[in-house]
Amino acid sequence: MVSVNYSASNASALRSLQATAQAMSETQTRIATGLKINSAKDNAYLWKASEALRSDISSIKAQQDAIKVAQVQADKTGAAVDAIRKVLGQMKGVVEAAGSADTAKKAILQKDMSAYIDQLKSLVASASLDGANLLTGTAPSAVIIGKNTDGAAVTMTLDATDLGLITKDASSVDNGILNGPGLTWDTDTTSALTKSALFTFDVSTAGTGNVGTLAAMMTDLNTVITKIDGVSARVAAYSKRLETQADFMTKIADIQEGALSSMVDADLDEESARLSALQVQQQLATTALQIANSARANILRLFQ
Repeated sequence: MVSVNYSASNASALRSLQATAQAMSETQTRIATGLKINSAKDNAYLWKASEALRSDISSIKAQQDAIKVAQVQADKTGAAVDAIRKVLGQMKGVVEAAGSADTAKKAILQKDMSAYIDQLKSLVASASLDGANLLTGTAPSAVIIGKNTDGAAVTMTLDATDLGLITKDASSVDNGILNGPGLTWDTDTTSALTKSALFTFDVSTAGTGNVGTLAAMMTDLNTVITKIDGVSARVAAYSKRLETQADFMTKIADIQEGALSSMVDADLDEESARLSALQVQQQLATTALQIANSARANILRLFQ
């Protein structure tokens, strides 16, 4: 029986066309985004897991950025310390040369000594990054590298204690390795030779009156170099720890990104093949609907 109110074949063809259109829309979305999980309605479990992974990956990337900044700080400091050690070695050469020099030659050598002292100050200042400078006693911010089992942040930092080369204490008194007291050279002729800084070295006046001798300068330079070697070792160890942590976090990020990809990425070859099949199904459903509708049109001919 042909009815103008309801046709089973017509309804079936229409449902098939609507289902095909819906499937095409979903497939086209996967192709456009490259993802098979675009929202919770696609797969609530995988969507929730993927969002957690995205959050973890974002956190790791932020931590990696912080580590990169800390690495630059450590590397700059290490480079400055290495250069400072070389300058101290050159200062020893000046002191040695002054041992056999006359007064005029010592005056010339003192100009070299003053230039080296200025260079030391410049090298210390060059280690600054983003307001922090380990060599002036300003420690960088702690680097967050993860969380412990209680959820508290785990940090990595470098204790700036005993690393300062040009620093002052709470009373604004110089107390760094380069500018502090505790050396045997002294330019104060009224007190013991125990408090002056390396920055006061003067080979042109050494050994006169109560002023420190060239031998005292050499002793002080060797003492400072030993301390500088300790600073260099600590900074290098800190840089190595940062490098190890950065490598570990890169591996973790790669693992998580791979897991995220396997969860949500669409197989574009598969989706392309599915789209082609759906296009054919759509054409067939459209044809079936046209045939079903033509049956109703034939009823009109009975009244012509």
